[in-house]
Amino acid sequence: WAELVRAGGDWLAPFAVRDPLSRWDFVGATSRMEEATAILADRDEIARLANALAVEPPTALRAAYQAASRSFDDARAIATNELSDVRALGAAVAALDTPRDPLVNLGLVGTTPDADLAAARAAFSAGAQDAAARASAVVALIDGATATGQGRLIAAVAGLLVLLVILVVTLVALRRRTHARRLVAGPPYATLADQSDGPFDGAPDDPTELVSNPAPDPIGPPPADRSEPRE
Repeated sequence: WAELVRAGGDWLAPFAVRDPLSRWDFVGATSRMEEATAILADRDEIARLANALAVEPPTALRAAYQAASRSFDDARAIATNELSDVRALGAAVAALDTPRDPLVNLGLVGTTPDADLAAARAAFSAGAQDAAARASAVVALIDGATATGQGRLIAAVAGLLVLLVILVVTLVALRRRTHARRLVAGPPYATLADQSDGPFDGAPDDPTELVSNPAPDPIGPPPADRSEPRE
């Protein structure tokens, strides 16, 4: 009894232990004290893990322990649940603190794992029934982020390839349309000076030169009249 009181600290020994002692039922009292000692050990483990995670342990276990009158069934169930909850919370904290590769960060885009973890912490301290579920959801979110990131990366690359194909097809179509319009319009007009192989090759650039510098007559001037004058 003295050891139980010392182990309990500020947790009062429950009636479930005091009752058999008051009736000198030492066998029953010893059995109840062993159960109580095991629950106090769970309490200490919960407090140690919670302190490492910087969260406050729930108060439900203390209330159930001190209120135990006939058995420790309720207190034992609460201790088991709180141990499970705090361990799940520790796994979530570890998952969130693990360094992330780019695919994980890509997979977490649009999610709020930090806020989800904060909600899980609050649920644990409040003794909520869904604390472990919330913590496990954070772990599942981070574990699945790699696959999600891979899927998003593949989708992004596929989208870029589709845009590239559309751009290439558009450019080719515009080029063909421009070429077709040129064929319908015909070649550009060429001046006589540009036709180096035509019949007017060598024609002066200034048409007035044809008047100021006439070409020589290929026949030549008429022969001089050399006949003697008639008498």
